[in-house]
Amino acid sequence: GNWYENRFKFKDSGHRSKPFHQIAYPAHVGSVPDTVFRRRALGSKEQRLGRLILDHHDIDSQKQLISSYDEQYNKRGAYGEHQDNSERKWAVPDNHWLPERSDHPLENTPTSWGLVERKRAQTQFLQRQRTMPDLSEYTNRYIPHRPEEYS
Repeated sequence: GNWYENRFKFKDSGHRSKPFHQIAYPAHVGSVPDTVFRRRALGSKEQRLGRLILDHHDIDSQKQLISSYDEQYNKRGAYGEHQDNSERKWAVPDNHWLPERSDHPLENTPTSWGLVERKRAQTQFLQRQRTMPDLSEYTNRYIPHRPEEYS
């Protein structure tokens, strides 16, 4: 037959089958987002922004872990009870290796390179520059009078 004439033999039923994702993941029409949870999440996010660099893993910012690089090259060695130069040993009764120093990193005050102080001073200088006008020759040489002379 002629395909052009045969194409009108079957009528379109209008039935459309659902795709798999609509069957597997049905829409929850009546659901409302949990505003309390969202507000709490937003609030905790805003509180964390200032401390994200060192404090986002609940590590005390006054006690940072000392890396082996710091110990060997920067001469920031172990202090107090942490001074241990022994090799890793085999524990015979437990049949496993004893923990070595890298398994329990040392804690000490964080290394300060002065970056925070330098940035703080730079910010204060830029803010002072924006708020205070530069002194002109006139204002620089002006000698203020005593308040008694005005009355």
